[in-house]
Amino acid sequence: MLNHDEQIYPPPNSAVSVHPVGDELIIFDDRSKQLARMNQTATKIWQLHEENLSVDEIAQHLSEFYSVEKEVIISDVINALNEWQAMGLIGEDNIPVAPDVEGVLDYMEEIDSGFEDKIEFQHVKSIKLLDSGFDVFASSAEITNILLPVISHYPKTDNFTNVIKVIEKEDCFLIIDGSKLVCICDTIEEVAPVVNGHILVTSFLNVNSLSVFHAAAIYDNDGIVLLSAGSGSGKSTLTAALMCTGKQLFSDDLGVLTHDQKIRPTPGCIGLKKGSWDVIERYYPAIFELATHYRQDKKIVKYLPPSSLPTSSQLENGEPVKAVVFPNYSPEHKSELIPLSTADALVKITDAGYHTNQSLNHGSVANLIGWMKEIPAYELPVNDLKEAVNLVETLF
Repeated sequence: MLNHDEQIYPPPNSAVSVHPVGDELIIFDDRSKQLARMNQTATKIWQLHEENLSVDEIAQHLSEFYSVEKEVIISDVINALNEWQAMGLIGEDNIPVAPDVEGVLDYMEEIDSGFEDKIEFQHVKSIKLLDSGFDVFASSAEITNILLPVISHYPKTDNFTNVIKVIEKEDCFLIIDGSKLVCICDTIEEVAPVVNGHILVTSFLNVNSLSVFHAAAIYDNDGIVLLSAGSGSGKSTLTAALMCTGKQLFSDDLGVLTHDQKIRPTPGCIGLKKGSWDVIERYYPAIFELATHYRQDKKIVKYLPPSSLPTSSQLENGEPVKAVVFPNYSPEHKSELIPLSTADALVKITDAGYHTNQSLNHGSVANLIGWMKEIPAYELPVNDLKEAVNLVETLF
C-alpha cells in the first residue's frame, strides 16, 4: 500500500475545463455547472498534478519554488487534492449533476380551470419582457389596481404565449398561467410579487443569451454599470438611489448578457424591502405612499417605478458594460471602490446566481472570462449611501 507521499491522485475528470486568468486558474465543471477559483499556490498544485506527479513530487517542486521545507507543505498538497476529489474535479466519481434549468418552473401544477368560464375577467395588460409575451387578466378591479403599478412599466405587446389570470376566491387568490397553477395567495398583498416574479423567471428561461446574472443594471453615458450581489447586500437600495439621481434603470434583478456582450434591459420596478424605505425617502419622498406588498419569502416590499424607460433599440440589443460593482452593506467599513482581479470578479458574479450557472458551458465560460478581462470590477462596501452613489457615478 502506498504512503500518502507516494500516492498519485486520479487525473481531472472529463467534465472539467481549465481557464488561465493571469497567474491563477478558473476550473469549470460542466456536470455541476460550478466554477472553482485556484489561487497561485493551488494553481501550481493543479498544474503539477496534471503532469501525473505523486504527492511527494508535487511537494518537492513547491518546496524548491517557495524555499520552504517539503514537510511543511505536503499536508497542503494532500488537503487540496482530497478537496478536489471530493468536489469531483479530479477522478470520474462523485461528480454532482446540476438540476435541469427547466426545473425552475416545477412550482407550477396542472389545474382544472373549467371554473374560469363563469368569471368575467378584466384585462390588466399585454406585456413583453425580453423574448416572452404575457397577457395578464384579473377577476376584479381591486386586483387590477394593485397589480398594474408593478407590471405597467414592461413594454406592451400584441404577441404573447403566456396567459396569466389572477382569480379571487372566497378565502384566497389563485394565480394561473395557462392550465397551470402558479400559486395560491392568502392575501391580495401577495399577488403582485408572485406575478412579477413568475414573469421574470419565465422570461429569463426563454431568452437567448450568453448568461443571465442576478444583478441590477444602471445606464448612463452610453454604458452600464452592473451591480451584482446576493440578497441583503443593499444592491436594490443603491440601485434606487442611482436611479433617483438621474441614472436610467435597466434592471433590478436580471443582468441578461447577450452573445455580443451587451446587457438587455428588464425595465420593471425596484423591489425595496422595509428596512430601506427610510433611507430612500430622501431620494424618493413619495416612497411611503406606494402600496405595500408581501413577498413569498415573508419580506415586506414596496415597488419603486422606473423614472424612464429604455428605447426599442436598447430593449432588443442592449448596451455595453463599463464596470461591474459588487456592493455590500458594511457599516464598519468606509465606502470605497476596491479593485478586483478578473478571477475574483468572475467567481463573485456567478456566485451571486439567479440561475446563472445553468447557462454555463465550456464555451460560454471562456467567453465570460474574455468579457470580464476587459471590464474593471470593484468590491464596494457601503457605509454611507450618498458616498456609494458618488463612487458609482465616477465609473460612467
